[in-house]
Amino acid sequence: MTPKPPPTKHNSAQHTTTTMKLHTVTSLGEFDKVLKSELVIVDFFAEWCGPCKVISPFVETLQSDYNQVLFAKVDVDQGKDIAAKYTVSSMPTFVYFHKGKEVNRVVGADRAGITTGLDQLVSLNPAAVKSLPGAGGADSEDAGSTVNSTDNSAIAAFVPKNMEILNSGIDFTSTEALNIANNGDVRNVLTNGLSGDQEFVSDTDSQMLLNVQLQNNAKIQTILLKKPAVSGDNQIPSHIKVWANHPNLSFDDTQSIEAQHVGDVVFDGEWAEIKLRYVRFQNVSTISMLIEGEDEDECTNLDRVVLIGSSGEARSGKLEKMQD
Repeated sequence: MTPKPPPTKHNSAQHTTTTMKLHTVTSLGEFDKVLKSELVIVDFFAEWCGPCKVISPFVETLQSDYNQVLFAKVDVDQGKDIAAKYTVSSMPTFVYFHKGKEVNRVVGADRAGITTGLDQLVSLNPAAVKSLPGAGGADSEDAGSTVNSTDNSAIAAFVPKNMEILNSGIDFTSTEALNIANNGDVRNVLTNGLSGDQEFVSDTDSQMLLNVQLQNNAKIQTILLKKPAVSGDNQIPSHIKVWANHPNLSFDDTQSIEAQHVGDVVFDGEWAEIKLRYVRFQNVSTISMLIEGEDEDECTNLDRVVLIGSSGEARSGKLEKMQD
């Protein structure tokens, strides 16, 4: 299905390169999950702290420069037990962790000190891959997955032997979704799916475009789409086009660059399984998906996207040999 020329689509609706907020931690249990990532920086702040508010936007922009590092923040008034455990008494304080152990800290809104600390942290392992909380770890170790308990068994049935769920290796600092209404959060769709009153729906017409950046090069075999709840004139996805290694693909690009996969989206119960030609999706660092419904004038809803395949080493290193 050839996409119609996009009239007024929002080509940067969900681009998160420099404005993604830091992951906020409120409990020791959640903090322990954050520390499962190899390289971590934690911003201890307070709402009443003036210097904290001044330095916060600067720290957020650093995420795109240090893809190996997981950035998190703790409000010392809400996470008093965390602040006490790490003896934080001045704000802001930036604590650096390597493999769960503190290796450095910077006290104060010191831009040079913060970046120097990050450089030193990354030097411990330039090829480190961050593990995002809620997108892998202890609760989803079976497949390195981003699954919640409700979907766990259903998704596992689609994962072949020697394959894994790749969502825990998504780099959200360079991932974007275009033509999305009401600031729908692409992170939800690529991690645990929607909950409550959350929605992820196309804006001006039926098309949405996801550009997903991976921390590791990967072979991608399958894309799973979860059937969304729809209301009013909205609709479920019915067609998909997929490209490999076209970062920041635009709607204009989708009309001029040939897709490596073009097909229908057919749901069997809650899930639609899109099997890709494996030879076309090897050494993938970015995967782009143009998803649309049957009626080009109606908006399309999406609940969740799961990527299945096999992952190599970090993009900065040599891709490891993977079995076909």
